[in-house]
Amino acid sequence: MRTYVIILLIIGGVASLLTVIGWFPQAIKTFKTRDTSGISIGFYGLVYISTVIWLAYGILLICDPSISDITSALPGSLPLIITNFTALILNSIIIWIKINNMLKAKKLNKSEKEYIDEKYYNEKSKS
Repeated sequence: MRTYVIILLIIGGVASLLTVIGWFPQAIKTFKTRDTSGISIGFYGLVYISTVIWLAYGILLICDPSISDITSALPGSLPLIITNFTALILNSIIIWIKINNMLKAKKLNKSEKEYIDEKYYNEKSKS
């Protein structure tokens, strides 16, 4: 049984690590450039909701009253919780920047792309 738990932790850990690493390039690019014109708010909204649900699922696995020993639930749910918590933070940053850009563009009666081009790319060419 101990070997099974170790294998479960390794598989969950590798999958979690790859999932989290997958979020970093977009989050870093969005944070640096503030360019969200090519990002779908619908996609990120759905991913955000699914991440919250997966996080809740992982937490509920640990809190399951039918599991008498928490250590039996922990190996499967710990990678799930860590991955989805980290993805939630990165996704939140991207969504916040996206919504912020959309609202500012709408206030100026421009498309998001026009707003971003004027705000960020024209400022860089001036300096």
